[in-house]
Amino acid sequence: MTLLRIYLVCAWVLVLGGLSPALGQSEREALIAAFNAEIEALNTGDLNAAVATVHDKIVLYGLYSPFPIEGKEAFRQAVQEYFDEQEHATLEIVHPRYRLTGATGVAWGHYQLTRKLKGEPVDITPGQYMLTYVQIDGAWLVMSMHFAPLPQ
Repeated sequence: MTLLRIYLVCAWVLVLGGLSPALGQSEREALIAAFNAEIEALNTGDLNAAVATVHDKIVLYGLYSPFPIEGKEAFRQAVQEYFDEQEHATLEIVHPRYRLTGATGVAWGHYQLTRKLKGEPVDITPGQYMLTYVQIDGAWLVMSMHFAPLPQ
């Protein structure tokens, strides 16, 4: 009977202690993949991909408007206007950080936006960003997005 108890305790230690970091790691990797997919969509001008991974009640501040943009349709419209005014834009992520707390994830860090507006010279703007994600049915959706240029 004692060997059975030792076996069960060891099994629980492996399940609770050994698997939890792996599960957390895969959730973190999924969050990072969702973040990278959003940045890739913005850099390639893929409107549908940029909008696909945002929550219906997203709140956006910064890069697209100095005023808050609320809701998925307003987000779609703001991203489309952003794409329409650019000849080229690349959002390079610098020093990304990620944090998970239950079904909430945060991605933050700095960026460098290199863009050429139609009829204008190339402009390079450093800034900071923070995206907040919520996990729904196993998918990470952007709940809020904030981009802020740094003073130059």
